[in-house]
Amino acid sequence: MELGARNDQNSFTAERAGQSVDWWRNTTQQVLSDPEAAASEDALRSYSHDAVAAANLLAAHNFSAEAEEAYRLSAQLWSANPESVNGLAGLLAASGRMNEAQQLLDDFAQTHPDERKAMVQISALWKLSVSK
Repeated sequence: MELGARNDQNSFTAERAGQSVDWWRNTTQQVLSDPEAAASEDALRSYSHDAVAAANLLAAHNFSAEAEEAYRLSAQLWSANPESVNGLAGLLAASGRMNEAQQLLDDFAQTHPDERKAMVQISALWKLSVSK
């Protein structure tokens, strides 16, 4: 799919959004069921990062339910990924689920205190991009 596509054939439709989530659901299951991949933090980080990129794209195109699932799949792949938690928290907050977003951030900070600095940096970048 070309991101700058101008015709209907290449547009980002609800069907394509669903296909993206289906792909990530299947990929997550395959990665986590592969003992070698599941034991490799580098592999899990990479897949998690890519799932966040897909979630960000889905969110940017207002496919919120699909984006939420992709962020959650990213967190399943690598629970210490601050990008997935921050993206999901932002999505939840934007949809009026502030308490859920705050609880998610609080739980992450408690479970992964070593990632606190990354969360602050990501949050600052996100706030800058929102204000532009």
